[in-house]
Amino acid sequence: MPMPRFYFDLYDGANFAPDPQGVDLPDIETAKDEATRTLSEIAAQEIPGDGASRLFRIVILDETRSIISEARIDFRATRPAPGNSAPADSKDNHDE
Repeated sequence: MPMPRFYFDLYDGANFAPDPQGVDLPDIETAKDEATRTLSEIAAQEIPGDGASRLFRIVILDETRSIISEARIDFRATRPAPGNSAPADSKDNHDE
C-alpha cells in the first residue's frame, strides 16, 4: 500500500511558498513532526532577522490539498514598560 502524500505550504509573514511536490510519509503524526522540525530550522536561521516580530506557519495539506493541520512560530520581541522590569503581558506566578 503506498504512503499518503503530504504538502507543506510555508507562510513567512506576507510571503507564501506553496509546496509543489509534496512528500510521501507514513501518517499525519510524521507529517506534523516534519513541520515542527522544519519550523525549528527556519526559526534558527531567520529569528530575530529584520524586526521585532515574525510569524512563520506551515500548513499541512493532504493529497486532495485539504488542510489537515498547521504549525506556527509567532516571534515577538518586546520591551518592558518604563519603570517596569518585566514585559507588560507577563504574569507573576511565584509560589509563596
